Amino acid sequence: MKQSKYKKYVKDCFAKRLKLCMDKGHDYATSDILNNFKRVAKLCEIMHIDVTRPEGVAMFFIVHKLDRENNLKLKKDVKCETRTDTMEMDLPNYVDLYNALGVEE
Repeated sequence: MKQSKYKKYVKDCFAKRLKLCMDKGHDYATSDILNNFKRVAKLCEIMHIDVTRPEGVAMFFIVHKLDRENNLKLKKDVKCETRTDTMEMDLPNYVDLYNALGVEE
């Protein structure tokens, strides 16, 4: 690959990642772009979620989706995944996976 083609490829990838980052930031965050990480970390601490264990990781994703839903209720528009996708598809899938981990034990 010639350098000029590679440079265009990298610029195109970066532009797509930047758009995705901004859209997800819009959906997940507040004026503090890192706020969702801070909220979920605090919730994991309060709930004693141990992310070094598989069920803790599953619980993390459940808390993450609930945090997303709560944040999206405050938004007028959604840029990425809809609230329906979050609550009707993703969250139940994570609950099923969490329950499967309990059955596996």
